[in-house]
Amino acid sequence: FIRPPDPYQWVETFPTPYLGELWWKMSGTDLYGLRWSPTGYRISPKSGQSAFITFDTTEVVIPLPTWRTELRDLVGSVPPPSADRLILDLMIERRGGYLTILERPPVHIQVSKFGLMITLPDANDPKQLQNVMLPDPTKPEGSIWQLERTGTTLAISIDGREVWKGTVPVIDKTIRLGETRTDPEHDGTITFRSVKFGGAP
Repeated sequence: FIRPPDPYQWVETFPTPYLGELWWKMSGTDLYGLRWSPTGYRISPKSGQSAFITFDTTEVVIPLPTWRTELRDLVGSVPPPSADRLILDLMIERRGGYLTILERPPVHIQVSKFGLMITLPDANDPKQLQNVMLPDPTKPEGSIWQLERTGTTLAISIDGREVWKGTVPVIDKTIRLGETRTDPEHDGTITFRSVKFGGAP
């Protein structure tokens, strides 16, 4: 008998410097920009280059054998969770005009010289992208970011305050943390002091 797991079984990536790497894949054009530091995982590619961590939410949600992993072993695939939550404790130092924080296609979240920028498909024309501009959330001491998905609803909170909520009909199972862009306007450093991810059945 395969019993579904309880909602939001968390994976904490930083009990040791190495646990996160069981789930993460390192990507980008400047892999030297990805390194562990005493304060967390530091992502600081050269200007115009990319460095980011990527993981598949269907693989990382439940780390222990459950109905999800048994199903994957049986049929070779597993459905994404019906809801999930990503919690990031991070510090940001933007040097260029833009700095990508995370990307979960088709949603792209970055801080910019204009403030917090969320890029996602236009609700009236999904083939077109729209930019949502919000005040700059950057703090010298860092912040707690939360990205929560329930069905087609996506919400972003920073330090416990919801700053944006919208509808994203289709969202990818892959999450990328760090700088994914390679144009010279994107430049900066992100230190992830903690990364937590959990999913509901």
